[in-house]
Amino acid sequence: MSYYKLKKGTLPSISLIGSVTIHPPYVHIRRQLDEYVMYIIVNGEMQLKENNTEYILKQNDVIILSPEYEHYGLEATECEYYYIHFRADMEEIKGESVKEKMVSDRFLSLKSEESFDMRDKEVILPNYYHFSTAASVINLICRAGDIIAAGNDRREYYAMKADCMLLEMMIDFARSYTSELLFETKTSSTKASRKVFDLLNYFNSYYMEDISGDSIEELLGCNFDYLNRVFKQATGKTIFNYLNELRIVKAKKLLENGLHSISDVAEMTGFNDAYYFSKVFKKYAGTTPGRYSKSVL
Repeated sequence: MSYYKLKKGTLPSISLIGSVTIHPPYVHIRRQLDEYVMYIIVNGEMQLKENNTEYILKQNDVIILSPEYEHYGLEATECEYYYIHFRADMEEIKGESVKEKMVSDRFLSLKSEESFDMRDKEVILPNYYHFSTAASVINLICRAGDIIAAGNDRREYYAMKADCMLLEMMIDFARSYTSELLFETKTSSTKASRKVFDLLNYFNSYYMEDISGDSIEELLGCNFDYLNRVFKQATGKTIFNYLNELRIVKAKKLLENGLHSISDVAEMTGFNDAYYFSKVFKKYAGTTPGRYSKSVL
């Protein structure tokens, strides 16, 4: 399996996008383009050959064809799909280590209480993938529809907006692929890792909620002591140490804008009272919320 690495700081450029349904006796012509082509299969079947690889593409399949190779249809079939022709500064890469890197980047992004800035990273995309569930593909189809609508709105910057939306779509593709990578095996260690990832996802979205050991057990259907143990093995922190650090990071950002009182910030970051918030804040930030706010404003 091969992957494409979109170089950091670059933006893909769309030349053609749309949706179509093909019927027999139509067969894809033999061609080698000077741009990439992404197909998102909605219904039916498409039979293609690129380089020396044959593909029978079906619903929930996504493929990116390379300008480096010729491709052509094998059989006349009926197929509904979206197509996106685009130019991009991408490099083809191969190897199982690519999967490991994608999973590692996901984990680094989730486990850090400070935001893991990936703007200096390349977006990595599989050249072909069949999603096990329709949700990810439906999201990509909706994205494609939004890009078409943006391209039809011919106000200033419409092409740039569409290109930015394609980049966002590529990121969604990469994220969905990584999510499936994480859970494609069924070993006990993988199941434990999934619990950790699920909890990290939950904390990053709902850190402001009232979270307890009991609520975590109910959420994940798992003994809290066991989960706390595997969580610490994975992140180096206990569950509530991580959650408190995350909350204090969010609190700092709220204090820095100067729009909220300390009691409001406490409530907005999941603390029930300002006194306890101040105590936890000083433990992790080394100063009180009031002093921190004065030092940055």
